[in-house]
Amino acid sequence: MLAQLLEAQQTPDKPLKAHKGMATTKATRQRIHSFEALGLAVISPSKTDGRSKHLMPTDKFIELAKQHMAILERLHQEMP
Repeated sequence: MLAQLLEAQQTPDKPLKAHKGMATTKATRQRIHSFEALGLAVISPSKTDGRSKHLMPTDKFIELAKQHMAILERLHQEMP
């Protein structure tokens, strides 16, 4: 999901199945639904293909991702 957030400008309408990665389809589906239940993602119909859906990060997810990236950047700067 973070990869989608970072690549949103390049591929704004990526289908759900594109988020599978190395996980099984069932595991991916469960993870997506858990993100949706936590308010971190929204599943919406594709704007280009009515047969598919795509995953969109919510503002809550974006804010959490920014906070995590800031922590990682601070830790990286503190490294000798």
